[in-house]
Amino acid sequence: MISRYGLDLDRILDSMAGSYLQTVRYESKSDLLCPVCGGFKNPSYHDCRSCEMIAHQAHAIGLDGKLADRVACGVYATDPDSQTLKMMYGYKEPCPVSPDYRRNIQAILALAIIGHVQCLNELADLPLSGWAMVPSTRSSPRFDQEHPLHAIISGLLPNLPEIRLASRQPKQRFLDPNAFALANSADRRLLSDNVLLIDDTWVTGGTVQSAAVRLKLEGAAQVSIYCVARIANTRYLDTLGKGLTKSFMRGVRYTGGYCPWHRKVELP
Repeated sequence: MISRYGLDLDRILDSMAGSYLQTVRYESKSDLLCPVCGGFKNPSYHDCRSCEMIAHQAHAIGLDGKLADRVACGVYATDPDSQTLKMMYGYKEPCPVSPDYRRNIQAILALAIIGHVQCLNELADLPLSGWAMVPSTRSSPRFDQEHPLHAIISGLLPNLPEIRLASRQPKQRFLDPNAFALANSADRRLLSDNVLLIDDTWVTGGTVQSAAVRLKLEGAAQVSIYCVARIANTRYLDTLGKGLTKSFMRGVRYTGGYCPWHRKVELP
């Protein structure tokens, strides 16, 4: 259940950005949402194409059961001109156009990983033993530099140990646990329980799931993924049926009290 701190933060976030933030959901009346990541899918299939491919890749290389135990995303970032998508790209700039960008991302993260931490612990049946962030890949201009997201998370979780991951390859969309490694082998001692793995965006899930598999291979008992935004292309909905995009945009909005882990509204 959401904490009182989370409820207060939820109301503040709603007042600051609730006019354009859209809470990620995992099911819809038309069966257009992936139950894993909340992205758009063909109703004929159980998961979206990306999640199905990742699951197949894991099976093909003998890594069944090594993907993340649970996935949660905060808000949708859809059309190229959407305010949320601008926020997700703009907050990374050295001097963001709007100071609200980083403040909103901090609030979204705080709500999910502090306000709903009890919910996460209930689902995992294990306490959090540490947190990790998906590092910038070698092809990124921020490689080997502190990412703005890292500074935000460190400020939110000062008392939870960090498990640092190192990037070993350029960015890629397919599953490859060798793309990451533990930056410090001594961090294996922090993998005994549930590890919170954080990224800013989920596009196909290949990068963050690769990091999750690496943590599992290093000994993590469980891995819980949280991504601030689910980047999804509404143009795909147009290929599935006329009017689906408009219907989706009308039906999804910022939802107060919504738990990203239990995936339902939870008010105290």
